[in-house]
Amino acid sequence: MPLPDHGLRDFGSIVPGDTLTAPVPAEPSARTPPRAPEQSSSGRARSILAADRACETDLLGLDAPLAVLGALAVHPRAETPSAIGLLGGPGAGKTSALRMLLWRISAAGRAAQTGSGAGAQGKVLVVEIDAAALEGPPVVALADRLHTSLAGRYPALVGEAIHASRDSRLAAREAFDALDAARRKLSGERLALENEEARRAGLVETVLFEAAGTRIDAYVRSNRGRLKSRLAGLGVEGEPIRAFKQLVLRTADGALAKASLVLQAVWAFKGQASLVVLAALLALAAFGLDWAAAERAAWLGRLREIDSTRAAADWLEANVGLLETARHALLVGAGLALAANVIRALRLVLPVFRAGALLKEDVAQRRRQADVEFGHEIRRVETLAAEVDALASSAAEAERRAAEEREGNAALAEASPFLDDPLKRRAERFIAAVGRLVALAGGSRQDAKGQVIEAPHRIVVALDGLDALDDAQARDTLAAAHAAFGPGFVLLIAGDPTRLKAAAGAHGLDAWIQIPFQVGECFARSDPSALVRSMLDETPDPGAEGKDRGLPRVDLDAQVTEGEAGLLAALAPLAGRSPRAVKRFVNLYRLARFLCPEHKGMLALMLAIDAGATEAEIEAFEEALGSTEKRLDLDHLGAGPRLGAAMAAVRRLSGDDSLEGARRAAETARLFSFGRR
Repeated sequence: MPLPDHGLRDFGSIVPGDTLTAPVPAEPSARTPPRAPEQSSSGRARSILAADRACETDLLGLDAPLAVLGALAVHPRAETPSAIGLLGGPGAGKTSALRMLLWRISAAGRAAQTGSGAGAQGKVLVVEIDAAALEGPPVVALADRLHTSLAGRYPALVGEAIHASRDSRLAAREAFDALDAARRKLSGERLALENEEARRAGLVETVLFEAAGTRIDAYVRSNRGRLKSRLAGLGVEGEPIRAFKQLVLRTADGALAKASLVLQAVWAFKGQASLVVLAALLALAAFGLDWAAAERAAWLGRLREIDSTRAAADWLEANVGLLETARHALLVGAGLALAANVIRALRLVLPVFRAGALLKEDVAQRRRQADVEFGHEIRRVETLAAEVDALASSAAEAERRAAEEREGNAALAEASPFLDDPLKRRAERFIAAVGRLVALAGGSRQDAKGQVIEAPHRIVVALDGLDALDDAQARDTLAAAHAAFGPGFVLLIAGDPTRLKAAAGAHGLDAWIQIPFQVGECFARSDPSALVRSMLDETPDPGAEGKDRGLPRVDLDAQVTEGEAGLLAALAPLAGRSPRAVKRFVNLYRLARFLCPEHKGMLALMLAIDAGATEAEIEAFEEALGSTEKRLDLDHLGAGPRLGAAMAAVRRLSGDDSLEGARRAAETARLFSFGRR
């Protein structure tokens, strides 16, 4: 099995950097180049300080026992729920061992999925929980972490578990209440959208007549006096500012509206038509005089034919130049009338066009903001509409589930009057529903609609950080985890056994942990000098994960032989203070035998002593272990009949009574102990 690079050499503290540079000399000109990073014997750069990372397993002797525990956690025939305790005092490496074990479990699951691993579940979900970071009721916090871990990979399973964790009638009622509330909110948002759309449609009027602080409003108010006199001169009635803004509003519709205003300014306003008519009459009179000058011979002749006008005709002929002067005067008068008309019109039209340009700028600025708000409102309505559709589907599904449950039983038509569905109870039922789905149909299953629901084969929950809690918090957290994580779950607990025992109180730590593993015992048997040399010599080999360090083959399917079964049965009276103790004794033997295959008989005896021996029996046995003889002899130590009978059974059924074998077996048994001795 490939091993992770856990970096034991970097264990201890944070790495501030990889290189050292020489101090800068006093003289700036004489600079010494920095020294190259110091190299290890393998040619890799050496770390300055060891980092707080997981240790390399071969240095602490964790390879073999973690291989056994990892195989147990993912074995398809390992019964759940089960709890494995990684026990040790402060700094014993519990967290590092937990990370190594999780890596092994994940690697075993991946290998099983690719077909390269045997004796393991294919889909294993690992949920890492820091107990010190949990907030609120422990069971609720645990359910939240489980929900978060499942939601990313198994969303359909989460939905099914949530449905299963609720009372169907109560869930249906709440679903329809939520649907009604969402529909009311959607109606309100749609009304707000309509109002926003109407406001956008009337944005020009709003900016022109209602908004304060706009540029057009400032322009109109600063020119109020002049605009008032001009409007009054043109006969525009009403409040001058509003009347002027009404004219500006007309020009907002485009070029045709502006042309219409120009025509109105030239013709329709007070006095403008008179000026146009006057100009036309004067021009017509000038045209008449011009014609008279051109045709004077004809009309003067006719005047001379009349006695009364003969004198006038002679005078006109003598002063015919006056006609040309009069014609020019009439043309000038017509021009002045038209100029007065145009000037009066421009004095109104130009301010209106200027105000229209300012209005356009104000409206453009406000429209950008309105478009943002309108887009937000549209998205809000679309989101609520999708939410309503989802809630409608959920409500229909909840109603279907409730109908299926109450079908044929009228008593189930209403929700239970004793079920208030508090958050803690929902959390407990959610975890139980997940475990039930995993235990009964791990891998995949079909729901009532025939849809496939993917699910892991097993969920491994790693609980760390218990040592940071006080006894009451640790007890509540452990009790909640023990009660919540039932079938389908494997619980890994890392903690100080002394603290955990204090938290367990009368319950006993063995009620919460089925498989104890003493992490500190591995370091006690390791070589600290090798660890120091490893830290100072070189960094971990990046390819170490793929190397085979000769781990023992762990085949949990290997059957217990008839001889082993007989030996365990003979030792059961010593180990069996309770059914729980006997069960743990057998389970621990099935695991520990892979670590001490040459002394299985002595190993079974050590596990039985740890499980059920009295203090006197333990003291007698420890005295025997300290003997200098080659064979383990309990006869003359007053060990008592139970211990003597157990030793006789070991000799008879396994033929192993060597003192060296007993000592090796004792070392292995201490790994799987709650630390009595």
